[in-house]
Amino acid sequence: MIARRFARLPELLRFGLVSAGGLGIDAAISLGTTAGFGIPLTLGALIGFSAGALFNYACHELWTFGGAGRASLQRGTVYISIVLATLGVRLATLQLLLMTVDAPPALLFAVSVGLSFTTNYLLSRLLFGTRKQAY
Repeated sequence: MIARRFARLPELLRFGLVSAGGLGIDAAISLGTTAGFGIPLTLGALIGFSAGALFNYACHELWTFGGAGRASLQRGTVYISIVLATLGVRLATLQLLLMTVDAPPALLFAVSVGLSFTTNYLLSRLLFGTRKQAY
């Protein structure tokens, strides 16, 4: 049991690195476009999230899980569904917070990121984690 868990450690580390990279891209673009170009934070969040999601998908397909660089249409379709739902939660939460809470926008952005990460995790477990077949 323990040996099996350690066998997946390299994959887990790759997953963590890719996820951290995607989040870095997401936050930098989201907050950077807002600060640098004066666009609304919700639009910046849309752009940043999209860039981070593309980065994550490509890196996970090619490095974290794939290795061979083979993309899967079924896996991609499920991923897009999860991403769209997560994006909806992110943008709706952020917009609601911006309209109702008097706090620094970066803090509100962080709260929306936390909620969208939770959504992403739960949907990923539901749609990927319980399936026995390989995608």
